[in-house]
Amino acid sequence: MSQEESMVTNAVTRKLHLHIMLRFCLLTVLNHMDRANLAYASVQLNVDLKFSDSVYGLGSGIFFLGYMVFQIPSQLMAERVGTNRWIGFLTLGWGIVATCMAGLTSNPTHLYILRFLLGAFEAGTFPAMWAHLTKFYAGGPDLAAAWGFIGAAQPLAQVIGAPVASGLLLTDGFLNLHGWQWLFLLEGLPTICLGIWIWLTLAPGPLGAKFLSAAEQDSVHQQVKHNRERMAKEGGEQSTMDGIRCWKVWAQGFGSGWAGIMRYGAMYWTPLIVFSIIKGKSAASGATPEQVKVSGAVAALLAGVPYSWSALVTYLNARHAKRTGEMYYHLLVPLAIGALALAVLAGALGHNTYVAFFGLILSSTSQASNPLEWGYPATYLSGPALSSGWAVANCISAYGGVVGPYLIGAVKAKYGGYTIPMIIMTAVNSLAVVYFAILLRFLSAKKAKKPDNCDEENGQTSPDSHEWRQQESCIARDAYMPNREGSLKVNDEHQQNRDTK
Repeated sequence: MSQEESMVTNAVTRKLHLHIMLRFCLLTVLNHMDRANLAYASVQLNVDLKFSDSVYGLGSGIFFLGYMVFQIPSQLMAERVGTNRWIGFLTLGWGIVATCMAGLTSNPTHLYILRFLLGAFEAGTFPAMWAHLTKFYAGGPDLAAAWGFIGAAQPLAQVIGAPVASGLLLTDGFLNLHGWQWLFLLEGLPTICLGIWIWLTLAPGPLGAKFLSAAEQDSVHQQVKHNRERMAKEGGEQSTMDGIRCWKVWAQGFGSGWAGIMRYGAMYWTPLIVFSIIKGKSAASGATPEQVKVSGAVAALLAGVPYSWSALVTYLNARHAKRTGEMYYHLLVPLAIGALALAVLAGALGHNTYVAFFGLILSSTSQASNPLEWGYPATYLSGPALSSGWAVANCISAYGGVVGPYLIGAVKAKYGGYTIPMIIMTAVNSLAVVYFAILLRFLSAKKAKKPDNCDEENGQTSPDSHEWRQQESCIARDAYMPNREGSLKVNDEHQQNRDTK
C-alpha cells in the first residue's frame, strides 16, 4: 500500500471511529452502568423497601431471564428492520425502563417486571452492534480491532460506575427522593438521550453515509463486499443457521453460563458483601437510616475496588495472551485464582476484615477469562454464522445470571451470612475450571482428527497448527482489546496469509 493510500485509509478509519465507535462505546458504558446500578443501590433500597435477600436475588437474576428469552428474536428483528434503527430503539427502551426503576415500591412484583423488561431490551444490543460493524469493517482483524474499543469500554463502566453511584447515593433526601432513586434517574436519562441520538444519526450502511465522501462510501462498500466474496470462495462465509446449529457454541455457552453463576452473583452482591464486612454484620437490617445512607455510599465506593481490579487484570491478561499467542491457560488460570480467592473469602468472613476484603478483590480475577471464552467462536465461525452463533451462546450463558444472584440470596436467607454462599461459589468456579479444561482439550483433539459442520469443511484449520494459533491471537484477543496504535490493521502479516490462501 502506498503512502497516499495509507493516508486515505487512516482518514476513513478516523471517520468510522468518530461516527460509529464513539456511539457504541458510550452505549456500552451506559449499558453496563444501567445493568449493574441495582447492585450499588442495594444497601439503601433493600432497607427502604424492606426487600428480603431472596427477593433481591431473584430481582437481580430475572434480568437475565428476559435477556435469554429475547436474545434470538431480537437478533432476527435487527435483520428485518435494520441494525441502526433497532439499536436506537433498544437503547431508548432500556433507558426508559432503567429510569422507571426510580419508581419502585415495596411490591416485589414491580422489581421483577422492570428487571425482566430491562433484560429484554438489552438482549439484542451487542449482537446488533456486531452485525452493524460488519457493514463497515472488512475482514476478521479489522472487525476485531473495532470490537476491541467496545471491549475496552466494558471495564471502564465498572471503574467509573462505583464513584458515580456513591456520590448519587449521598443525595438521599434531596427533593424528598431517596439516594437510590436519584441513582436510577440520573443514570437512566442519559441512556434515553443516547437512544434518540443513535436512532436519528447512526448510518445504516456505508452507501449513503453522510460522514463519508462518495468515493469513501464506495471504497468501504467494495472492501466489505470483496471480503465476503473472498470468504465465500474459501468456504468461510457461513449462514445464520450454521452458527445456530454449531454444537460448539452451545457447549461454550453452557460453560460460560456456569462460570457466570459466580460472576453475576458477585456483580450484584459485592456491595452488600462489602457492607457486611465493614459493618461486621450479615445484613443492613440493624443499621439506622443515617448509617444506611452513609454506609451504603461507602460500600458502593469500596465495591469499585474489586471491579477496578477486575478491569485491570482483564486488560493485562488479554494483552499477555495476545503477545504470547496462547489462550488455554489464559482462560483457565483466572478462573482457578478466582476459586481460590473465594475459599479465602469464605474462611475470613466474620474473622478478619482485611483478609476477607482481599479475598473479595482477588475473586474478581475470574472475570479475566471472560474475553477469552467469547473469543473462541471467532476461530471457527465467520460472517452471519458468527453473529448468530454468538447470539446463541450469549442466550444459553444467560442462565448463569439468573441462577447466581438468586442462589446467593436464597442460601444467605436460609443459613445467614455469606460464608455458605461463598463456599458454594468456590465449588461452582472450580467446576468451571474443570469443564473448560476438558472442553478445550476435546475441541483441540477433535479438530486435529477430522472436520465437522463448523470446522475444516468451512475452510478452518487445525487448532494445533501455527496458523490456527495466529488466528486465535489475531481475532479472539483483539476482539476485546485494541492494539496500541488504535489502528484497524491488527495483524497485517496474518491478513496477508489469509489473502494468499
